[in-house]
Amino acid sequence: MADDQPTSPPHPQPHPPNAGKDWRQHLRSCLIMLGLTLVVLVGLGVGARLWADWVWSQHRAEIRESLPRVEPLLTALEMYRKDYDAYPATLTQLTPKYMDVIPEPPFEFKAQWGWEYSADPEMVTGWIDAALANEGFVTPPGIYHLYVTVPSHYSPLRGLFQDRLVYRPDERYPAVAYGGVLERIDGWGYYHE
Repeated sequence: MADDQPTSPPHPQPHPPNAGKDWRQHLRSCLIMLGLTLVVLVGLGVGARLWADWVWSQHRAEIRESLPRVEPLLTALEMYRKDYDAYPATLTQLTPKYMDVIPEPPFEFKAQWGWEYSADPEMVTGWIDAALANEGFVTPPGIYHLYVTVPSHYSPLRGLFQDRLVYRPDERYPAVAYGGVLERIDGWGYYHE
């Protein structure tokens, strides 16, 4: 019987002639894929940055075009100060003597909370003064700040924090304050979140 015969162990199969090259080809393919992935990711990052810069340049232009509408408010604040030797405690004190109505903040900023204003020395000089002092500035007495919270579609982080458009009559703005980093726009401080 053929089944009773011992079977010999299988003979080892000879390696194909390019078996040692298979892992090299695989490694090469992986490196090529990795390189292409990195190129795509870098391209996407650069493209996103260029797009964000372009969008911000459009928003900056909108802000610049809108700021002249706020000049009557700034003028009324100075007229009030000239008459009373101090800035008003609230913006409503400007009406009706200095202006009929308080103008809305530039373009869509009114959609958030409207103007935020303070002539209270503790509000104006508190933590802002610390930031200014670090830069060698001293806030003069009798100053105010007027600011508006910027809608989230202007903020790259979409409102995770909030951008602020700020005006101080001395036009001295710390590099970092109001929860962001300063960019000057025509005498105003724009704080990016």
